[in-house]
Amino acid sequence: DHKNIYNSIEAFFFYCLCEVKEDGFHFVGYFSKDKIRVINSNNLSCILVMPFGQRTGYGKILIEMSYALSMIEDKPGGPERPLSDLGHRTYVSFWTRRVVNVLLALDKN
Repeated sequence: DHKNIYNSIEAFFFYCLCEVKEDGFHFVGYFSKDKIRVINSNNLSCILVMPFGQRTGYGKILIEMSYALSMIEDKPGGPERPLSDLGHRTYVSFWTRRVVNVLLALDKN
């Protein structure tokens, strides 16, 4: 409910995440990125995890993938704003885990 596209979706790449089960592939979520990142440095335009897939870690996997792609492209950035409430919570959780893991690794040294 935070973002709407009134024109073509051809300006975006869509990266889909599926579960593999005995009866085939099942769509659980996606994230999109601008094909042309000249104007902004967002590594993610939109993220969605289907309701049945929420609270399973799929959002964090999609965020991790968006950052990994950005690093390969040598164009790091953050998500497009505004974030939905669920998107904001997922990003806070993602970065909290990352920071805690770094601090724990420093503590071991």
